[in-house]
Amino acid sequence: ITSIPTQSILDALAYDTAQTLVRDHGEELNCGMIPLPMMIFGLMPFRHASTIQSVEFVQGMIERMESMEGQYNAMLRRFRKATNRRMAMLQDEARRKGNEKKNEFLDSDILETFPF
Repeated sequence: ITSIPTQSILDALAYDTAQTLVRDHGEELNCGMIPLPMMIFGLMPFRHASTIQSVEFVQGMIERMESMEGQYNAMLRRFRKATNRRMAMLQDEARRKGNEKKNEFLDSDILETFPF
């Protein structure tokens, strides 16, 4: 019968694995190639180590992740806005030419102009 290792052994193994992640994949962590949930999971052993240094390290990583996510969100907003402008331009052009797709809404289908 195999026995399950003690919690302290598992914690030490997790901490060693987290150190390896940071050492061998620091660039991927810093540039966002590793998805946020995976990064958080990978950093948990540092938090659980419960030393001032390890928790400070996690706090610094949280600041970097938050900044990166903010940049990603801003980029996504700009991309969405440009895509919506492109769609509006294409729809306007289609209306002017009179070749709208059958599934698109006409101006008369909009609630504000629809007669009751």
